[in-house]
Amino acid sequence: MAQMKINLLILLISNLIFFSFLSFAAESQLIDKLIVENIEVSEKVDSMADTLDIWLATKRQTLEPNKTKLILKNDFVSKENSELEYTPYIDIDLHLPQLQEKWQISFSNYDRLEDERESFKNSSGHSQLDQKNYLGLSFTRNIGNLDFSFHPQFDLGSKLYTRYILQLQNVMLKKAKHQFNTVLKFIGDTEKGVGQIVLWEYRFEFLPHWTFNQALLEEYFDGTNEFVFSTRTGVTRSFLRRRSLGLVFNTTSNNRPSYHLAQYSIQMPWQHEPLKNVFRYEVTPFVEFKKENAFVDVPGLALSTEIQF
Repeated sequence: MAQMKINLLILLISNLIFFSFLSFAAESQLIDKLIVENIEVSEKVDSMADTLDIWLATKRQTLEPNKTKLILKNDFVSKENSELEYTPYIDIDLHLPQLQEKWQISFSNYDRLEDERESFKNSSGHSQLDQKNYLGLSFTRNIGNLDFSFHPQFDLGSKLYTRYILQLQNVMLKKAKHQFNTVLKFIGDTEKGVGQIVLWEYRFEFLPHWTFNQALLEEYFDGTNEFVFSTRTGVTRSFLRRRSLGLVFNTTSNNRPSYHLAQYSIQMPWQHEPLKNVFRYEVTPFVEFKKENAFVDVPGLALSTEIQF
């Protein structure tokens, strides 16, 4: 246990030194060079996507620029008495405005829906999903404040796996200091059956640079007959240069074998985006309490990095 805490401390100090160097170098020639290289890669990605778009559409029909994105994400999670967990992700949003302005094709080695859900429920704030290859389409229509979207997904692995998602999202209240958002998803899953997911989010800026966040997540799948209810309550303090520090309390309950509290956790995420829309990272010390461990405290540390082209 002592050795684990020492390792966590060394990892945290190393990360802080590394990212402090990045923050310092943000005004140096090194960062300028990284920005130039990022732009070059982004232009190549957009050019290849635009060539594919015109080939599929047979001709150029709009002057809308191609906004294809390539995102490289890495998650590291270390817990007391557990091995270090590392999960890399590759996410490509292939934008094809010539083919059809409302259709988008995406390729990813992880399921975005699962990523959102697991990040919400996980004690570290990170999903830690198994790597898979998904091909998906997205069709979206906006009617006032209501967004409709349909997402068929297909697993490209050896086992046939499909999922169909109908999502409705509504921003019911959006003012200068208040925002209330509702997301409703109807899902057809070859493994879990038919299900639904409901997410409510409320944000309130009660002081300058201080934000209160409350979110509730409810999900049910008839194939597994499992009902899960999660809550997330937190306060975030934002700083200059796209930095923020938060304090978050999470709980997760389920109906296996009967409805009960399954786990809760306390997180303190530090987020920083040294290069806007290019590079961001998050360091999250946390403590989890799970029923399977008799609610004994288990400290840990999570690190997430994300590069966008």
